[in-house]
Amino acid sequence: MNVMVLCSKQSTKTEILAAEGKLPVRCSWNFFFDASECEKYVQKYRPAAVFIDCDIRGEDPYELSEKLKESCPGMSVVFLVEKDAYIRMGGFFAGCYFINHPIDLFTLADTLERIYKVSANVRRRIEVRMFGSFDIFVNGQVVEFSNKKAKELLALCFDQEGGVVSMEMAVDALWGDRPYDDKVKGSYRKATMNCANLLEKYGIGDIFHKERATTWVDTSEVFCDYYRFLQGDRWFIAKLVSTNYYLYQYDWALVRHPALERLHKHYLECYGMASGTVDMDKYKKNNRAVVSTTAER
Repeated sequence: MNVMVLCSKQSTKTEILAAEGKLPVRCSWNFFFDASECEKYVQKYRPAAVFIDCDIRGEDPYELSEKLKESCPGMSVVFLVEKDAYIRMGGFFAGCYFINHPIDLFTLADTLERIYKVSANVRRRIEVRMFGSFDIFVNGQVVEFSNKKAKELLALCFDQEGGVVSMEMAVDALWGDRPYDDKVKGSYRKATMNCANLLEKYGIGDIFHKERATTWVDTSEVFCDYYRFLQGDRWFIAKLVSTNYYLYQYDWALVRHPALERLHKHYLECYGMASGTVDMDKYKKNNRAVVSTTAER
């Protein structure tokens, strides 16, 4: 769950991070100490909740929360207050959550569980496009990479369908024209860290794993066109003109094209289709059960 925290003091961040490993809901925590940066973050990353220190300098916490909620409807607001301060503010903060400083584990855990159950921004839809230019979307919003190698590394992980990608394999695919030395290992680590940090910002950091010079992705929540193709999804295959678009911008993916093309022809023969010439109205009529089942995914 993606959570933004506007802190007035370093101790707020320290208290939350101290409880992080003991919470029932896994969160991507994003801390800010400047309120001016918050609105842009909320608009772009749409967190499930925002925590606001009520003694933030130069800001009215209630007015700030209303402004942020306009940018991101459905976002929950949690006010971090000094002991019993919420009693004095209750008339102005109806419908919000309150946690006293110092933050205790039970209250924080209970609040996050409540938010997880009601927040419209918690339910995430992760889509990965591999036929064509590689992209990943979170609730319809494209994840914007500034580091091209980080994006390519993620594409390689999805190409492996959740299997482990070693540093040697990644270097060979992404930096094959460079010697395997400390410099290229540094480039690999930079791409790995960039990828992990970026996905955390979008609230999906838990799908990307890195450990001891290896990376892999958790595909359990991912809706991916490539995986649909491998599973023989008729609805997708009916629309697929050619498999030659598969990750076409990456040279290491080109070796898959012949096998994918053979599999595509096999599917077309089995399903009685012709590539790029499918009459979709007729197809839907003859395959209502298939279309209905796929549409529910």
